[in-house]
Amino acid sequence: MRISSLAVVLLFAAPGWAQDQAFLALETNYPDAIVYVDSVRLGPAHWRTFAAAPGSRTLRLLAPGEAAWSIAPLTQHVNLVRGDTIHVSLAFPLYHQIASRPLGATVYWRQDGEKAQLGRTPVIHRTHDAAEGLFIVEQFGYRAQEVVPRAEVWNRYEVLLQPLYSGDMLQAKGLQTTRKRRRWIEASAAVLIVAGGVLTVHHKFKADRLNDNYQATGDPALRPRIARLDDRAAVALIGMQVGLVAFGVRFYLKK
Repeated sequence: MRISSLAVVLLFAAPGWAQDQAFLALETNYPDAIVYVDSVRLGPAHWRTFAAAPGSRTLRLLAPGEAAWSIAPLTQHVNLVRGDTIHVSLAFPLYHQIASRPLGATVYWRQDGEKAQLGRTPVIHRTHDAAEGLFIVEQFGYRAQEVVPRAEVWNRYEVLLQPLYSGDMLQAKGLQTTRKRRRWIEASAAVLIVAGGVLTVHHKFKADRLNDNYQATGDPALRPRIARLDDRAAVALIGMQVGLVAFGVRFYLKK
């Protein structure tokens, strides 16, 4: 395993300093992960080689930014000895977040002729490698969509479902709305915009405060709470977006 050029320079330029340190050479499939040793932040994983205090015992890799809310950190016991270099290899599983418009579509995983239901959007599914299969997103009244999984550690897919019937076919079936219903749509859109905006900010701020606490303490009990707040903020944001789209359509039709 290679040692970073910075570590090599330090080893030769300051042998006394090097003898007082312990070194960690790291390999991982997530180079953007943040490296901690005994709660001390050392830097991003792509640095590959790190100097740490001798006697350190716990290595922890934490996903960066918003991905930390959904990706569990990796932890490994180490024994860092003064003047020595240990080599560690840690691999994250792959995470797949599937969202859809409209919300609440059913997600399936299809592989080798078998089809397993994963839940309703938004869904997060974890695999240990780039599995050979497909995500299927289905919603009543819409065409099913297939999604090919990617091989990154954190993967997000936004699926826009297409209705089975075109506007002309819907009109032929006598489904035109009345003016009264249009006014109801406008009022509902306004409620969605206001309520969605307020709830998005509220849940996002709460999630950010908990995430700051999680970054500082590494308490695993905080992760489910952060994930729930993140999901609620996402749902509220989608509701606000739906209201904005409804207002835009009504404004266009009145022109």
